[in-house]
Amino acid sequence: MEGYSKEIGVMAGRKSMVSFIVLFILHVSYVCPSNARYFRQSGCLEKPLELREEMASVILSGTVKEIMPDSLHSGMYMGRVEVKRVFKGEKVLESLTNARGVSNSPSKYSMVMVKGFGDLNICVNNARVRDTRIFLLNKVGNGELRLNSSIEPITVINLVRTEAAVEG
Repeated sequence: MEGYSKEIGVMAGRKSMVSFIVLFILHVSYVCPSNARYFRQSGCLEKPLELREEMASVILSGTVKEIMPDSLHSGMYMGRVEVKRVFKGEKVLESLTNARGVSNSPSKYSMVMVKGFGDLNICVNNARVRDTRIFLLNKVGNGELRLNSSIEPITVINLVRTEAAVEG
């Protein structure tokens, strides 16, 4: 009987440990917000990609080659982006490059300066050197390109959705 009571004690200990782990996981999942809940609570709920693409005057995929602080806007920075593909706004890019006396064609591997990284009004606003992303941009009054909304990761789904939204 003594061995039997030890087994019951071990089983009870295991059950209480499992119960503790389950309760801990439930507590953590309740206390720590999910990404969706966090974005809603922080006011960072992004519009659908299709709507953001309509609002953007330039949509391109590119790789961040260099990052530098934006001296005019505290906490924000700008980046030199190597253009891989232009989905929308080739004429806008041509007008920018013509005005600066740079390349006439926004063809593959030309560079553009993008401002607005670090903008707290944009949900996904940070980029690092060597990040390859889809950039939704607008031309601002002084002839510069600025982030219009969150930068998107390069995935097959995002590429297909971007192309479909741009083509109509």
